[in-house]
Amino acid sequence: MKYPKGIVYNELHGREEIKVNAKRTGQIVAWALLGFLITAAYGQSADEVKLGRRYNDPLHGFSLRPPLGVERKREFSAATLVQWSRRDPNTGAVIWTLSVHRAIESNKKIDLEPYASALAKKLRRDEKFKIASLKLSPVAGKAAIHLQGVAVGALPWWQWQVWVWARPGEFLVFKMTGPADAKDRFSAIFRAVLDTLHITDPQTGQAERKANLRRGQGFLDGLTSEKLNKAVRGEPKWYLLWLNGKEVGFMRVAESSARRDGTEGVLVKTWVRLLIPNDQLRLLKREMFATADRSLERWTNRLQIGSGQQAKQMSEEGIKQANLIVCNVLQGGQSRPLKKQVPHLIYLPRALGQLLPRLIDLNKPAAYAFAVYTSETNSFDMRTFTVFGTDRITVGNRHVQAVKATDQAAADAEAATLWLDADGNLLRMQTADGMTMTPASSDAVLRRFPKAVAAIKAMGK
Repeated sequence: MKYPKGIVYNELHGREEIKVNAKRTGQIVAWALLGFLITAAYGQSADEVKLGRRYNDPLHGFSLRPPLGVERKREFSAATLVQWSRRDPNTGAVIWTLSVHRAIESNKKIDLEPYASALAKKLRRDEKFKIASLKLSPVAGKAAIHLQGVAVGALPWWQWQVWVWARPGEFLVFKMTGPADAKDRFSAIFRAVLDTLHITDPQTGQAERKANLRRGQGFLDGLTSEKLNKAVRGEPKWYLLWLNGKEVGFMRVAESSARRDGTEGVLVKTWVRLLIPNDQLRLLKREMFATADRSLERWTNRLQIGSGQQAKQMSEEGIKQANLIVCNVLQGGQSRPLKKQVPHLIYLPRALGQLLPRLIDLNKPAAYAFAVYTSETNSFDMRTFTVFGTDRITVGNRHVQAVKATDQAAADAEAATLWLDADGNLLRMQTADGMTMTPASSDAVLRRFPKAVAAIKAMGK
């Protein structure tokens, strides 16, 4: 089986500029959406050292935790890899930026001390960087050059640059830039971020990604209508949602074989109600249809934040036919029409993604990667589902044998951990945010949330 050349970079990570808010919507599976809802509920934090989810870049060999509540701009250019900005909540003006760059050095071996002196001279001459301090100090177990001073631009802002000798012939450059009168504050934030930095081997990451995508393609090639219909559960399922041990909501899932536009496939509907203490109510309804051969996909999302007259409504409708996605996003009374060509061989529709744990072979450890569409950027993320093997967990008062797996909604996201029974049914899910989802009977949900049925009816059948 030959993997189509170029999709890894050109489709999943093209060089287009992508602006993503830290509140980004995971449009992958139910538990990925829970990650979005809880992140959105936290919202913009005060400008203190609170860190968000880990950002992973296996292609360039690093991961770190950026500050919570920042705006991300992901470029994937040859030099600039990613940038985060903190904005003033009232004016929208940028307060400070944190960015990661890549610098290639022709020499595989360098003496860092003379190199640092030459680098400082070059930055003073070429970038008018008025360096106030220069030192060598390891970061993430790697030798690193630290330069601080005034970066001359539209405004003379203070900047701290850290050049990490990540691997022979390559620096990863981390820059924190902000107003000089707040340098102590954002320097403290920069130190906290650098403490979370992990350096990884990009060649290993690239090889694993290609192998996972090949497995994902093989899985999709072998998917049939018979297998898909066998994975469908006739009875709706309920789940309870917990955050740090406190019940905060519920989810209902209904699946059926269905027909759309004269084509047989599966239909999955989900309803989520989430109310985190001291925050606004969130209601989410999704409807997803797809065929086994992925020739047709339809979906709708309806999200409500808040209640009453002040509630905010957002919606999305999309269709994928052949190799083209057409999608419309409605928010704040404004419509945003989108189109995108699809990497069909590795593309995973939403409905199939919802059933994935019951379609994947759980009998052997393996990782499977797919391209999944996100309307926020009108591009594709890479979802990776990994089977690890058997594990024992406690369900109620019983110890049960389970299959442990992880589901990573995007390459730069932290994975959710799943425990499944032998048929792929969820026993427990836990996200990096502290959210837990467990199956429950309808009676158990209604005891805790007496208005659950009314809430679902209000969201629409």
